[in-house]
Amino acid sequence: MEQRFAELRDEIRAEQTRFVIHSRQQAMQNLHIRYNLSLIQVILAYTNCLNQRIDYFQTGNERLRFMIDEINDDIEIINTLKDMEIESLINRIDRLLDEFTLETKKQLFEVADIQPLPIDHIWNEINMNSAEGERDADPASILGLK
Repeated sequence: MEQRFAELRDEIRAEQTRFVIHSRQQAMQNLHIRYNLSLIQVILAYTNCLNQRIDYFQTGNERLRFMIDEINDDIEIINTLKDMEIESLINRIDRLLDEFTLETKKQLFEVADIQPLPIDHIWNEINMNSAEGERDADPASILGLK
């Protein structure tokens, strides 16, 4: 994704230089620049949605690991006490697994919920970073997504 973003950004900068484009209005008149800006907009919107889902499942993974640690601790207690009631623990495990089972059956995200950054924002960031000579930066950090 970063490589594709860099390619698109470099194409925009090449067009800027080639046609002496300084403003967003001028840039939007250039079909190549307008297309690349729109493509960056879509890529960043989808990437943002995917990153949100990844974060959700990473957090869930951490919760499951914590629960595994609790289970191991409880097994030690059960082995020690033999008659301990474990119904509460089993119910908590079932609820957590049910939550993640439901999430895995959902779509990763709804296209209708994607909120792309405004083209103005993308243009300003690419244009600003061009002036600063920032050629290989991470697209998400350039556009304030990190």
